Amino acid sequence: MDPAGREETAELLAEVDDTVLRAVSAVLRRAHPAPVHSDVQQAAILRCDLLRRYAR
Repeated sequence: MDPAGREETAELLAEVDDTVLRAVSAVLRRAHPAPVHSDVQQAAILRCDLLRRYAR
């Protein structure tokens, strides 16, 4: 994920009323030279999918 996409995703996830997604946002916002492991992005996608399906 490029730095701009990383920041944009972090901003979006920070707005969600969900502890896990806000934690993912914090990981994405860390100023680390190494790329974020793809598991972090996958976890966010899966969490969003679960919320969309079951949090109605």
